Amino acid sequence: QRVQLRERSIHRRRLFGRSSDPVALALNNLATTRELQGRPAAAARLYGASLEILRKVLPPEDVGLAYGAMNTGALLLMSNGADKVEPLLKEALDIWETTLADYPDHPERRSAADWLISCLLVRARAGENRGLREAQAKELCKRYGLDFDERQERSKQYPYTPDKTAT
Repeated sequence: QRVQLRERSIHRRRLFGRSSDPVALALNNLATTRELQGRPAAAARLYGASLEILRKVLPPEDVGLAYGAMNTGALLLMSNGADKVEPLLKEALDIWETTLADYPDHPERRSAADWLISCLLVRARAGENRGLREAQAKELCKRYGLDFDERQERSKQYPYTPDKTAT
């Protein structure tokens, strides 16, 4: 099956060009396979490549971008990349809040908020602007009816070592 997905991805690139929705979908599907294989870093790279294409072919408020940003962000968060994902997860939540404004309890909104809360708490735990990030996480928990203490405990499963050399 792995070979088939890779071949489909190559076929779609030849048929539709590198920057097309079908190629982005193929990369997304391959990323899901890598995720299921327990290879989150590989999945994150493929989700990122898919998102890069989606940014070229979709309007900025399209829910496809929300899915792409959330998938990429979630997998990077699982792969020690909390510092890279906060903007992606905020983007996903912003899109869902805009497109689903009439549905505050929609599962996609709650899921995006949940991932962003995890990211904020991972970075807070690492000492990156702790007070602000914890306050933002608490506000999101309150808005979406999520338990802050439970989210704080769950966020401990995500590895994160800040790059002290980054500027």
